[in-house]
Amino acid sequence: MTAINSAIVTQPVPLLDALGLAPPPPDTRQRLLRFPLWGQDSGLLSLADIAEVLRVPLGNVLPVPGVPEVVLGICNWRGDMLWLVDFNALSGYPSILEQVGGSLPLTILVVRAQGKAVGLGVSQFQDIERHDLTHLQGAAPGLFPARLYPFIAGVLPGDQGAVLNAAAILAASCWQTS
Repeated sequence: MTAINSAIVTQPVPLLDALGLAPPPPDTRQRLLRFPLWGQDSGLLSLADIAEVLRVPLGNVLPVPGVPEVVLGICNWRGDMLWLVDFNALSGYPSILEQVGGSLPLTILVVRAQGKAVGLGVSQFQDIERHDLTHLQGAAPGLFPARLYPFIAGVLPGDQGAVLNAAAILAASCWQTS
């Protein structure tokens, strides 16, 4: 009986090994969420830094007096207060309020880094893409508004958009005063 059991337990030979082929290398690309900034410019954030994507009606945003203009206000997020920022205005583009108008809900990317969370208001998000971030290039001067450069981790080759650094966004000076 023992000989029969040991014959049953034998490991099958993987098909790739049987054919003499090496397994494919692991996919090291990261998943990024793409969203438009203005015109042809787009930003990408790692999905690892995005806790949630929300649609928030403007009526659910409570304005806060005495904060920088880029701060839209606060809203309730899972029972906590979430600061909302107009990411376009923060980074030197026209405000998302100009793009979406006052009647549509805002698209909010809840970004987490270093134990903090903030809601980035964007006009919309376009897609989730996979990219190899080892091929990022530096952003050429004048390619983007000057206020966006502190948030750029790099640019994808072939004018595919700016990959943004979530920790740098959360460290922006408007959050230090808020």
